[in-house]
Amino acid sequence: MKPFEDQDFEKELSQALARVTPPEGFEGRVQRRVRLAGSASPARSGSGALFSGWRLQWAAALAVVVLVAGGTWSYQERERRRGELARDRTLAALRLTSEKLQLAKSRIHRVNQGDMQ
Repeated sequence: MKPFEDQDFEKELSQALARVTPPEGFEGRVQRRVRLAGSASPARSGSGALFSGWRLQWAAALAVVVLVAGGTWSYQERERRRGELARDRTLAALRLTSEKLQLAKSRIHRVNQGDMQ
């Protein structure tokens, strides 16, 4: 990412995560839904829930492992690309230097040839 893209990203992220005042009555609606959900569906609570207790812990641990592995892979891939770019630039610089040295060498050789005649 280029520096100005980083700044745009930071600005967008900041705007997306900015505090927003909830609409009128939001808190009451949420509390009402929580009460209804708690009394209406006993299958969601207790040992029958899909993600409860140890399952939730394992799911969270798995998510962390996946995120860390993905982040590590992404970092290594980015570093590999940067290394390849640096290698390519170095090889180009060496080729250019070699060409210029060969040119200088041929000019010196021609000058020396002219002195001998």
